[in-house]
Amino acid sequence: MESSHDLEDNSLEFDSRANHSPKAFTVPAMSHMLNTDESVVSEAHNHMDIKSNVVSQMTMDSTTDSLESLKKRVKVLEFKNRKLEEQNSELSVKLSSVEEENEDYKRTNEEFQRSTDEIKRKQWCTNCLKEAQALAHPFKELSSPPTNQMSAKPYDLYCAQWQR
Repeated sequence: MESSHDLEDNSLEFDSRANHSPKAFTVPAMSHMLNTDESVVSEAHNHMDIKSNVVSQMTMDSTTDSLESLKKRVKVLEFKNRKLEEQNSELSVKLSSVEEENEDYKRTNEEFQRSTDEIKRKQWCTNCLKEAQALAHPFKELSSPPTNQMSAKPYDLYCAQWQR
């Protein structure tokens, strides 16, 4: 059996029995051996470097792709915005045209209303004339001499009565 003193000495020395064999060294506080192969550690380290580089490259590519994608998206949105502005401009012109037409229709409607009112007034006057002519016959048959009021034309009297 080895003494505790020998174990401490062994913990400080590396076992180098073969060049390619796993190297053994003792962890001082735990008194047990860890076997590691330098080539495995080196390969694992290289693999981690490669993986890190791949992830880094993928991140850069995705960032570049994202940036390119965003640039394309911005261009598409700018194009759509221009098209919408053109459509808005066209619609503004059409709206102005429709508003002008609406004003024309309002003026036409006002003119039509004035014409209708004039026609109604003329129809009323015509009806007044017809009634006055119908009443003129009985006035001629009266035996009394006509007064100034009676000498006026019946149409004028009748229209004057209604226009007051």
